[in-house]
Amino acid sequence: MSGLSANLEKQYDAWLYSVEQQAKIDNIFVERWFSLASAYQKRYLARRAVQARNPKAALKLITQALITNPRILIEEPSRTLVTLVCSLFCMLPEGIYKSIENIGIRAQQKMHTS
Repeated sequence: MSGLSANLEKQYDAWLYSVEQQAKIDNIFVERWFSLASAYQKRYLARRAVQARNPKAALKLITQALITNPRILIEEPSRTLVTLVCSLFCMLPEGIYKSIENIGIRAQQKMHTS
């Protein structure tokens, strides 16, 4: 396991620990929201893996997120699909990936200034 993958696992384990602590206080709340929260947490970690250019971890995490609770695709389709697509793009050679990333950044900037 690479250092980044281990770090992502540690982050998820730390999140799980906090959920376990919350379950001691309000188990009904945790039971109700755990799968959705877990899916969002895995998607977040997938984005971190994309930023670190770790496509294997990114694809694994976004896939796990969608399997854990597909509702994230309904609630936040843009962010979820962008994470999935970026997970695939980060498998491309560095130069191609950077070109696509720069196009995406410029498009996003235009959307926010319009």
